This record gives sequence, C-alpha cells and structure tokens, in this order.
Amino acid sequence: MGCLSMNTAELASAKVTWEDVKSSSGPEAKPGDNLLVLYKVALSVEDLDRGVVIESTFSPDQFVEIVYSKEALLPGVFLGLQGMRAGGSVRRIRIPAAFAFGQRGHDPLIPPGSDLVVDLCLARVLTGIRNTAP
Repeated sequence: MGCLSMNTAELASAKVTWEDVKSSSGPEAKPGDNLLVLYKVALSVEDLDRGVVIESTFSPDQFVEIVYSKEALLPGVFLGLQGMRAGGSVRRIRIPAAFAFGQRGHDPLIPPGSDLVVDLCLARVLTGIRNTAP
C-alpha cells in the first residue's frame, strides 16, 4: 500500500465509505497495531466482483503483516480500518482518488485520478506488537 499527502481541496469533496461483508467479535484494531490481513484491490466494484484485480493476497491465502498507521497505509485504507475486529472480518472499502494515489496514479496499473475498491480481511491483531506512530 503506501502513504500519500493530501491537499485540502481534494479532501473536501471526497469521502471514504465502507460496508462490512462479514463481521467478527475478535479484538478491535487500533492505530499502531501490527495486523495480519488479506486484501484485494480493484478500480471498481464491478472489476472486484468479476475478479479483475490489481493486487490480491486472497488467492492463494497469503497473509500480509501491516502496520495500522497513517505513515504505512493509503489514507483510505487507514480510515476504512476504523472499528474492524480480528477473527475474519471482511470489509469492502471504497476509496476516492484523493484518499488513494490522487492525480499521480501508480504506474503501470493505477491511472491518475483513479478511485479504488479494497476488500480487506482482518485475520489477527498481533498481540503485544504495537508501533509508536499511529
């Protein structure tokens, strides 16, 4: 994933939204935690539903450890993690370009100004591992 600085004009008209596809009752992820996740990223919900993805760790199950911090994640992913619980929760996060890669895009797969859709599965909050920077 990666971080991005956002300008105020872009943020004023953009909104990150999400829906829980599957909920769980495990520990809630908090900024600074290390998390074990699966994710897939596409340019649209339609692409994601058809299996046209930019990147995926869902198949085969390739869990990835991420740090839940503003510095380590796209702003839209950071916001979309709010309130997620470990144990297999799955959330579909719709991320406007201003909270993704903005007008610069991310060559070669993400054109400038592209919105993203991320399906994120939170498998585990890695106990006792917490970073200082939220």
